[in-house]
Amino acid sequence: DRLIFVSRAARTEFLADYPAFDAWASVVCNPIDMDCWRGYPEDREKLILFSGRAMAEKGLDAFCEALAVVLDRKPEWRGALMLGDWDQHREWAKPHIQALSRFGDRVEIRKSAPLAEVRDVARRAAIAAVPSRVAEAMGLTALEAHAAGAALISSVRGGLREASGLHALYTEPETDGLIQAMLRLIEDDAGRIAMARDAQAFVARTHAPQSRAAELDRL
Repeated sequence: DRLIFVSRAARTEFLADYPAFDAWASVVCNPIDMDCWRGYPEDREKLILFSGRAMAEKGLDAFCEALAVVLDRKPEWRGALMLGDWDQHREWAKPHIQALSRFGDRVEIRKSAPLAEVRDVARRAAIAAVPSRVAEAMGLTALEAHAAGAALISSVRGGLREASGLHALYTEPETDGLIQAMLRLIEDDAGRIAMARDAQAFVARTHAPQSRAAELDRL
């Protein structure tokens, strides 16, 4: 009776191929359990996080290049990479990761880490980046960063803007844009914390399981 999509972007993409289903296509976005993720935006390490699959489509190469420039300029800051599906993508990803080896323990690299470790790092990071180059159906990684209390840098692809609304710093998922976004957040402590706090409240209000369940009930 219904086809349910996790974003308006995903619905639009589907209807471009199957316009006759317009009347049956609805949108109910992903929920997130805040209790599992919640951290305190005011209590963060000077840490910039990438969490995603270790592949070009997720913008890992651009993130690594941007992170290297920023760490050179801001020696008190560090980076963390939580790399999913490492075994599948390791041959492509290795050169980009190795380029960060000169920073030693200033860059944490965890390969195919369990979700508990991802949550731990997300709760510590002041800044998270989702530089996806593909049209994400929704962007659950963005919701996780918001819920954990990190200020988010996001691309505008697919449903990512729906996930974050006005509560992310958007840029094209390429090196120069990421550098400028990282530096902007690093150099504005009060603005960064306010962004993270507002985003966390937005996600708790908008993407709560109870809210999404009520939408499904109405359908």
